Amino acid sequence: MAGAIPLRHPVASGAEHAIEGAARDGQIGAVVSGEDLFDQRVDGGTGDTGTGWTVFTPTVACQSGSLGTNSPGGKFKTIGKTVFFTATLGITTNSTCAGNMTFTLPVTAAGGVYQIGGVNQTTGVAGVCVITPSNFFMFCNKYDGTYLGGDGNVLAYTGVYVSQ
Repeated sequence: MAGAIPLRHPVASGAEHAIEGAARDGQIGAVVSGEDLFDQRVDGGTGDTGTGWTVFTPTVACQSGSLGTNSPGGKFKTIGKTVFFTATLGITTNSTCAGNMTFTLPVTAAGGVYQIGGVNQTTGVAGVCVITPSNFFMFCNKYDGTYLGGDGNVLAYTGVYVSQ
């Protein structure tokens, strides 16, 4: 590519990934995917070599009422004491569930408070979760503190926290 300047990406050291920038219509092209970088160098120097994710099934409870037919799922990866996770909850029938929901975590959190992002993938409404110190679950609700779920909704959460 004429005029292109190859730049080595610092987190992909040892890999054959390069970022090439070209002044073509104001666009810069990249040949490094976020997933590749995560699996190769998110280790922070701990030596993780891109090991796979572990599947877990969170237990879900409601502040009040009960949740009808649902299908929770999740996966996590631990590097040192840092836990990366994603969890989903498909709600076929909501029943009487209302208020905060709690989701169990794959690994108990250390001291500190962690805020986790989420979304109702059906409605596009933002959700938020909080992990309180030394807990094995997180409290979740809609961005305004009300209930996020409903019949036929899919909730998704992704976050990072430190384990004990």
